[in-house]
Amino acid sequence: MALNPKLLPPNMLRCMSAADREPLGKAGQTAAEAFALSDIANERELQDQIAQFLRMKGVQAVFSSRMDRRTTNKVGQPDFLFCYQGCSIGLEAKMPGRGPTEEQAEMHRRMVLDGWTVAVVRGLEDVRELLRRVEGGQKPRVQT
Repeated sequence: MALNPKLLPPNMLRCMSAADREPLGKAGQTAAEAFALSDIANERELQDQIAQFLRMKGVQAVFSSRMDRRTTNKVGQPDFLFCYQGCSIGLEAKMPGRGPTEEQAEMHRRMVLDGWTVAVVRGLEDVRELLRRVEGGQKPRVQT
């Protein structure tokens, strides 16, 4: 008699190795693994929204990261690098409640010292507000 994976309680899943849970597919994911994958999908969606918004504003991003492939860029580099009205900007997209990694925070700090504006954005409104501030003549340096 085979076990129905949909009936496995979370504590049993946590006791199983990842290799043992893999054949179960999504039903074999722990809650933490499912939330992590959900955050990645949501962050990817946010990045897509930002890219579309920047294109609508006529901004050509010098660099934008791809969430569908392993990164080949420098560790900690923001998701978007571009210039807007004479201001060099780096944007790091994060879901609410999440912050930059240590490597990202260090890279942001170094970029700010070199004159960049760096922002951690958690929604499209954060991007809009940052660009409004630049349009108004403000040169914000860091926003987290």
